Amino acid sequence: MIEIKKEDECCGCSACVQKCPLHCIDLKSNYEGFLYPSVDLQKCVNCNICEASCPIKNVGTSAIPLKTLAFKHPDLEVRRCSTSGGVFSVIAERILSLGGIVFGAMFDENWNVIHGYIEDYKDIDKFRGSKYVQSVMGNSFVLVEKFLKEGKIVLFSGTPCQVRGLKLFLGKDYEHLYCLDFVCHGVPSPMVWKNYLDELKTKLKTNEQNKIKNVSFRDKTYGWSKYSFDIKTSKQNITETLDANPFLRGFIHDLYLRQSCNNCKAKNLSSGSDWTCADTWGGAIIYPDYVDDTGCSTLIVNTNRGSRFIELVPYQFRTIDFSKVASYNKSIYISVPKHRFHDFFYKYHGKVKLKYLVVLILGVNKILRILHL
Repeated sequence: MIEIKKEDECCGCSACVQKCPLHCIDLKSNYEGFLYPSVDLQKCVNCNICEASCPIKNVGTSAIPLKTLAFKHPDLEVRRCSTSGGVFSVIAERILSLGGIVFGAMFDENWNVIHGYIEDYKDIDKFRGSKYVQSVMGNSFVLVEKFLKEGKIVLFSGTPCQVRGLKLFLGKDYEHLYCLDFVCHGVPSPMVWKNYLDELKTKLKTNEQNKIKNVSFRDKTYGWSKYSFDIKTSKQNITETLDANPFLRGFIHDLYLRQSCNNCKAKNLSSGSDWTCADTWGGAIIYPDYVDDTGCSTLIVNTNRGSRFIELVPYQFRTIDFSKVASYNKSIYISVPKHRFHDFFYKYHGKVKLKYLVVLILGVNKILRILHL
C-alpha cells in the first residue's frame, strides 16, 4: 500500500492511482498545491501493485548516452515557438506521419497544465514551449496502454519521473512506444501558478471581451538566452524578462518546487526514456558556428530504438560532445536543494501578492548569502 510519510516521498506521477485494480486511490492536493495519493483503506487489499509502479520506490538504471545531437529547426517560426531548437516537433511530426499518437503537457481551457494527446500535426502547437508547472496526468497512462494494445505507435513526452512512472505502470516493454523526457530541475506548484494567473487576470482586466489568448513561459522576444514570460489577451499583452517576472524568478530560484525534486529519483538518465532533450546552454561558446540566439536543442539518445528512429527523421542533426553539454546542464545529475525560505514562502503565499513575496524573499536571501549566513 502506498503510504506517504514525508512530502519528498512522492513525485506526483499518478502511476499508483491509475494502476490500482480496485480504484481505491485518489489524488488530493496538499498545502503546497501538489497532488498526493490518498488510499481508501476499506477498499485496499494490500496487493502492493501500487508500490510496484512507484518511481520513488523503484529507481531505474542510468543510461549511457549512445550519441548526443544538436538541432535547429530550419523553419524559424517553429523555432520561435519552441523552447529551444524545435527537436520535439520533428520527432512528433514523424510519429504522427506514421499514424501515431503524441502525449505531452498542454494548457486546458482555464490555463491549467494537464497531460493530453494529439493525433494530428496541426495540433502540435499545444505542446510546444515549456510549461513551468507540474502537469495533472489524469488517465494518460491508461490511454497510452490502450493505444499500444491497439497497435498504435505512441510518443510519450514528460518529466523524467513521469516517464519512469509510465514505464512501471506498463510493466513491460512495447516496441512501438517511444519516450522523450527533458533535463528537469524541478516542477513548480500548480496552486502558485493559478494564484499568479488570477493576479494577472485582475491586472489585465480580463472578461468575455478580453480573454487570454496565449501564455508562454519561454517567449523569445528578447532572444533565447534571455527568455521571457509572455501573456496575451484579446486587447493587450505583458512581456517580462526572466529577471523581471516574479513567477519565473521564483521558479529559477527553486522557491516553490515539489519537495521530491530536492531528492529526485529519476536523475542520471535513469527514466528509461529513448531520448532526453535539453537546451544547448553554452553552445555559443562551444559551437559558435552553429548555435545562435534563436535557440538550439540538445538531444541525448539513450536507446538503440531511439537511435534507429532518429536516423529516419528527414532533418539534419549535428553530433556534439555529451560531456561539454552536460557541463552546462548540471540538472542531468544533480537535484536542487530545498530553498531555505521554501516553508516561509508557503506560510505567506496567498496572503501577499507573488511579486512582492518573491522580491522580498530573494532580496533577503541575497543579503544572507553576501554575509555568508
